[in-house]
Amino acid sequence: MRLLTTHQDWIKQARELAKQRDVSNVEFHVASILNLEFEADRFDVVHAHQVLLHVGDPLTALREMRRVAKLLVSSRDNTRRILVPALPALVHQIQGFDDLLRSRGANPEFGEVNHIRAYEAGFEWDKMEMSSWRWEYSGRHGRDM
Repeated sequence: MRLLTTHQDWIKQARELAKQRDVSNVEFHVASILNLEFEADRFDVVHAHQVLLHVGDPLTALREMRRVAKLLVSSRDNTRRILVPALPALVHQIQGFDDLLRSRGANPEFGEVNHIRAYEAGFEWDKMEMSSWRWEYSGRHGRDM
């Protein structure tokens, strides 16, 4: 597996994949979620998967997403974890990740209020779809992690 290190690497790989699959109705951009370069109501849907817990000002990000789109689809950030057994190394890793997010001004618990902040940002209740998920560490992939 090739490690992608920059936004340009990600964009290049996405463009290559779209070309390989003969997908021509897609564009790729790098922009700040706090100041999107698109005009108002440009998109029907904004999908933000695991984004808002990394943003220091998620309400501004949500307002910007609302400015450019009619519908928000967001994955609820994984803030509640059940670890059985609670292996010390895994607990330490998860706490370290949360501490890193906080040190960058982000909020690892943002998923708990994601839907409320989206409403405050101007999305209507019937035009939001939130979902939740949970990491599963019991399978081979989880154990390898």
